[in-house]
Amino acid sequence: MSLLSTFASTAKSKAAAFGLSTAMAFSSVVPALFSNAANGQEAEAQPVSYTQLEPSCAPLMIDASGFEAEAGASAHSYSKNNLGSVGISIYPGTDLGDQSPHKLGTALQSVMDKYGISASCFVQDDVTAAGTSVQFHIAGLSWKKDGYLTVSQSLSQDTLAGVIAEARTAKALLAENGVNDLALNN
Repeated sequence: MSLLSTFASTAKSKAAAFGLSTAMAFSSVVPALFSNAANGQEAEAQPVSYTQLEPSCAPLMIDASGFEAEAGASAHSYSKNNLGSVGISIYPGTDLGDQSPHKLGTALQSVMDKYGISASCFVQDDVTAAGTSVQFHIAGLSWKKDGYLTVSQSLSQDTLAGVIAEARTAKALLAENGVNDLALNN
């Protein structure tokens, strides 16, 4: 599925959810999404290699009880309190070998940043015997309802393009409806 098709589908569903016309939702976010496209070609998120980056993930948040929140809860809170931003939760597994999960998060943040999306990654401290799991959070919701992504899935062009489109759509539609902070709208 092309980025444009993904975006159109997302815009239609968001427009219906917020009572907007599809044309209004689409026109409000298309210019920003395709601002880097040239000669009528679609903009694409480029694949990324995370092995050369210096890690820069955020520390896990502290919950209301004073305890450290899990990576998923931290990413959820970040995305809920920063409309149009992406919270990235990473639960590292042994499949990363010598690579740092923080570098993976930094690579994902770099891609989001390149396309004008603010992002922050949160890494769970415990390493599991299972494979690494990554989840994207946008406007206080998980991007994929069917669970976590593998490392290769999270770095794929289709995934990155979908996350970028969803973050831009959420920000535009929520802003058009006067919602500036989801923390006040629990």
